[in-house]
Amino acid sequence: MVAATSAFPDASGIVVVEVGNDTIRTYETVEGINSFIATGTAVYGSLTNTSLNAIADSNIFTFSGQNTCQYSLSYNHLAASIGGGVINFNATSFDAVYMPSLLVEYVETNGQDGFQNGSDSLVGWVRLDKLVDTNNPNWKINTSASEPLSTQANGEKFPFDVTFAEAISPRGLITFHFAIPGAPVIFNNVPLTAEQSKIDILINGYYDEDVNKASAGCTAASLPYSCASTGASRQPTSRLALVSYVATLQAQADLNIDGSTSLRSSGGEIDASLTWVDNVLINGTITAKVHTQVTDITAKPSKAFNNYSINIGFNAFASLNTQMLVQSFDAIRPNLVYWDPTFGGESAKASSGSYLLPSISLLLVTLFAIMF
Repeated sequence: MVAATSAFPDASGIVVVEVGNDTIRTYETVEGINSFIATGTAVYGSLTNTSLNAIADSNIFTFSGQNTCQYSLSYNHLAASIGGGVINFNATSFDAVYMPSLLVEYVETNGQDGFQNGSDSLVGWVRLDKLVDTNNPNWKINTSASEPLSTQANGEKFPFDVTFAEAISPRGLITFHFAIPGAPVIFNNVPLTAEQSKIDILINGYYDEDVNKASAGCTAASLPYSCASTGASRQPTSRLALVSYVATLQAQADLNIDGSTSLRSSGGEIDASLTWVDNVLINGTITAKVHTQVTDITAKPSKAFNNYSINIGFNAFASLNTQMLVQSFDAIRPNLVYWDPTFGGESAKASSGSYLLPSISLLLVTLFAIMF
């Protein structure tokens, strides 16, 4: 069996930086069954930089592994001003969702880099929304916080900490580590604001039959992606690919490809982007290429990827902008795949200027939400 590597990220790499026009938040976390929620309430500043006085400014990071695999954030802002005997209200919200959904095992057969569904040889898969079963009913959820930190803004000192959360799937096939700061920091060389979350993703033991157990009656000959797990194949040259979905509500933002390594939303006071890196750490020591394909499936989300059911947690009647990402790891039968993303939000005014994305991270500069 592959050794577990589920320790929290090293908190010694936290460097407090100037707040500037950013926000300071107090985060409270609640652990649930197969989930956690981290709610950040602003104690200084606002993501929208509105001129009205904020009554409430909060964002909620949420992870859920119950019949899905989603990490998300919802931003909500309510402000008010009084003039001429009239109270004026301004409300802003932004919701979207990121779903790592399928782990695909394939053999390159079409001469093109990365997994092309329908033209490469599909030899196995795991549905991340079906990792919970009767014998393994729960993800392992842990949350903690760093030692108290402090920062200054407008001549005043503000305490804050960095919230850490960990979600380990049943049998440990996939692990997520999350770091959510209450104020701007550099964490392990990655710049973060109070609306951003650094994520470590570990895919551990796909080829280990004790970790990746085949579901009853599920084989590579089954209707693709119709069952939970085929188990690993014995193909000596197989590789792995991660299929994910990103969606925003059409009423709030468009979602478009922005260059070769990012998605960006537009419209409203909040901008969102998903930017991914083109390399990944394999077996703890080897760097491998990541090949990414992005497909707009807004028109027919239910028809994408062999009718794979996209269980996005928005209201069933809501209209969505949806992009599908297929990210293939160019390594033969890896035991351990480690990826290092970042997830969060910024105002449209901030993103309209020059914004340098960390080269080592997959940056979701957005506000992603699960709406139950």
